[in-house]
Amino acid sequence: QQLWCGVPVIRLPDDIQMLSEMIWKIQPGCMIETGVARGGGLLLSASLMEIAGIQPLVLGIDIQILPHTTVALANSRYSSSIRTIERSSIDPAVIPDIQSFLKQSPPLAPAILILDSDHSAKHVLAELELLAPELPVGSYIMVADTIIEELPQHHYSDRPWGPGNGPKTAADEFLRRNHNFNFAEEWCRRALLSEF
Repeated sequence: QQLWCGVPVIRLPDDIQMLSEMIWKIQPGCMIETGVARGGGLLLSASLMEIAGIQPLVLGIDIQILPHTTVALANSRYSSSIRTIERSSIDPAVIPDIQSFLKQSPPLAPAILILDSDHSAKHVLAELELLAPELPVGSYIMVADTIIEELPQHHYSDRPWGPGNGPKTAADEFLRRNHNFNFAEEWCRRALLSEF
């Protein structure tokens, strides 16, 4: 189990390096992550923003935020920079909260959205369709676990997703439907081992 700022984080080391480079280059005004888990990803984003000289501003969305996650975030040095919403990331009722959050970001600054919750194609596509239009022009969306497409069919025996029904399936379909979004070749699969 990896820790970031003392809290479990579910990220491959190469992806942490890539994210740090992205944040440094893109200079996002805020970051949004669906799928909070133990909270380490939110702390990772906040700390990397700070390292890059950006005032951290991070939002986590999850259908359930566990008490130990709330405590870990509240006890961190980034407690005032991280906000969480306990709601499904595909519930349209989350949009007013996201719009309010984005208004706290510097004007015209891009955002980084990380999708890392339910990995089924239907869910990820719904996230993309609902959340992507809310982002400022020039923002980036990182779709986690696209590597599922390359794993054996029954690798996740206790999950509904797999090749043909995963994040990459959704991302490909979203790009096919939405020509005002581009595939960012510069950041995709540039690490030795990556889930993005």
